[in-house]
Amino acid sequence: MCPVDDHGIEVLKKSGEEMVPGNKGDYYLKVGIASISAGLDPIPVVISGSSGSQPAVPSTGAAALTSISASVTSVVIVSANSLRIGLKLFNNSSSISYVSFGATSSSSAFTIRMGQFSYYDMETPVYNDVVSAIWVSATGSIVATELSIMGSPLGVAVLTSVTSSASSVVLLAANSSRSAVKLFNNSTSIAYIAYAATASSATFTLRMGQFSYYNLEVPIYSGILSAIWVSANGSMEITEL
Repeated sequence: MCPVDDHGIEVLKKSGEEMVPGNKGDYYLKVGIASISAGLDPIPVVISGSSGSQPAVPSTGAAALTSISASVTSVVIVSANSLRIGLKLFNNSSSISYVSFGATSSSSAFTIRMGQFSYYDMETPVYNDVVSAIWVSATGSIVATELSIMGSPLGVAVLTSVTSSASSVVLLAANSSRSAVKLFNNSTSIAYIAYAATASSATFTLRMGQFSYYNLEVPIYSGILSAIWVSANGSMEITEL
């Protein structure tokens, strides 16, 4: 191998620090390869600037905290926000709260049921329209922390309620534009969910306990969802985005 002047390498490194960001990455890459070829420890490759830069790690922007008093009539928790990248809710109440991805919430049509003094962190992909809530009794409040930044959030949410049944029923038809699905088993009976046209207690994708919540994982399944319950009582509350 050819001898390498360590001092010369240091001089080159120093000169590289003075180069414009668009060229520095290429410089370090070349010097690093030369160092490896010479049998030296490689020089760390520092990539910066717009040319050949690595993608930046996303960070949150402003956080807005609001407190909404509990109410037995539907109230808006947060308004539509196309820049929303996160939403965290704390039900600071001794009463159950029904939260909906929509302008109106009720105990019979909702996205998630929050127990007393419970916490909910909105999953990705993030819904960016109105979020509302209603309580069984008007005590306490809900505290919302909304995070915002430029991004590509979701739009309209469609809420449906499917009555529980001891025979298989379709929860959602196939939808190639589906971005997210959130299910709440508003029943005292176990529900068996299937990523198929028919569900049974022997062939299913997910078993949901009474008053349990499930968020479809990424990658999102876009086909038919079906369900069957052990006994027919209550309903499945569905939010599709």
